[in-house]
Amino acid sequence: MSEQSKNDVPMLKSNSVNWIALALITVLALAVFCYHLGDFVLLSEHEALVGQTAKETLSGHWIVPYMDGQMRLEKTPLVYWIVAGISSMRNGIVDEFSTRIPSAISAVVIVILMMIFASQAFDRKTGILTGLATVASVGMLWQSHRGTSDMLMSVFVVACFVFFWFGLERIKSEQSGKLYFYLFYICFSLGMLAKGPVPAPAVGLPIAIYLLCTGDWRYWKKFHLIAGVIITAVMLGWWVLGVLISVPDAIWRWKAEYIMRYLGGFGTMRPWYYYIPQIFLLTLPWSVFLPAGLWVMWKSAAKHSRDIPKSQNLQAILYVALWLIVDFIFFSISKGKRAHYILPILPPAILVSVLGMMASKDRLLAEGKKFQKVIKISTVAIVVVILAIGWWYVHSNFQQIETKFIVVAIITVLSAIVFTTLYMRGSLIAASSILSITLGLTFSTYIWPLVPQAMNSERNPKIAAEKVHNAVPPDAKFYFIGRCDSPLVFYYDKIIPQIPNAEQVIE
Repeated sequence: MSEQSKNDVPMLKSNSVNWIALALITVLALAVFCYHLGDFVLLSEHEALVGQTAKETLSGHWIVPYMDGQMRLEKTPLVYWIVAGISSMRNGIVDEFSTRIPSAISAVVIVILMMIFASQAFDRKTGILTGLATVASVGMLWQSHRGTSDMLMSVFVVACFVFFWFGLERIKSEQSGKLYFYLFYICFSLGMLAKGPVPAPAVGLPIAIYLLCTGDWRYWKKFHLIAGVIITAVMLGWWVLGVLISVPDAIWRWKAEYIMRYLGGFGTMRPWYYYIPQIFLLTLPWSVFLPAGLWVMWKSAAKHSRDIPKSQNLQAILYVALWLIVDFIFFSISKGKRAHYILPILPPAILVSVLGMMASKDRLLAEGKKFQKVIKISTVAIVVVILAIGWWYVHSNFQQIETKFIVVAIITVLSAIVFTTLYMRGSLIAASSILSITLGLTFSTYIWPLVPQAMNSERNPKIAAEKVHNAVPPDAKFYFIGRCDSPLVFYYDKIIPQIPNAEQVIE
């Protein structure tokens, strides 16, 4: 081929999306996140709250949510609407599947969004690795199978960051970013409908600081702020107004719920460092590279801080870093902490881990055998420590699944060996593909069905509901003293009136 003909061959842009890889990873995500959602595992307390409220939404409570006959204004209603809508297409059946499918689909969309973002902001290889890592991280695997509002809220938070980035980049290249900013405001409103005001600081703070750091705040007139206010008012305001008309003191209920929860007033008081081990746990196995990724970001910021406005790649590093660090600080300041609250920062943490994995690979190839030996020893040590902690926990709490844990441990060790071998040869995509497929399918087909075996059979809410049905005549008055047990109410399939305390029982 002549030099002229070589130049005529169209070249793929390094930061374009590999659509074939995206399609294959999407299929993998669907298989991992959606497999047997309605089988094996009964609804937990928080899931049953969603399922039961969706049942009562179908009975006509579309504006003011009700759970077991009582108002449930603690959470905004989007997840109830979606579960109720899905159930209405299934002859009104609200079950484990309809309660969990919104979380599963949200997780799939997060994979797609993060892969597209990483491909465009960095390069195609980073995009593929980010997609694979997002599919098979502990937090994404577990929470995709939990029917709560957290994963639903997280997908809209992720969408906000992705669409704002694309809109801003188009403005800076003197193109119209209107579509992306409109999508940003729509997702922001949906995020608020999914879980109250959390998206406001979770999205607003990192983006505001980014705009100040880069000087991109000067484009604010092109952010279509007036349109954003209108979109938010239309999508969110009508529901708020409807609730306030029906429940005049709703604003005080919301204030108590969100402010008191942030200040730790609901029994979730935990120290400021609680999320440090949690973020490593929830992004395993990729979080072994998270320190390296943080180091890459630090070196980039320290060495090229003056060049950040001139380089898209450095801007992307700063954008992801602020998304991760600012939101981590925001959630850590809160005294009311639970592990699933930090779901919105798992995607950037996974992306940072991928950057660390790629940088470590380059160092590995440059350093040669000496550094390879360090990698081998480190990998073995990390796997042994994680499995030892897992064995101790299982042996202490779930002896009935010790044998099953050994199988999972063997699969984990073999996957780690294959991954490390390919990784040391520089085959990052092959290594990550095998690890992602192995861990993802092992969770959905083997670990997830094990959950019932780890549960106390004497506390099975479905069996308890059947016993109550058999013991209570249809026309008898049946009450629940104190706070209702949401799984029992869900599986009993009838509203159980509550009495606040035993002293109020009239014989």
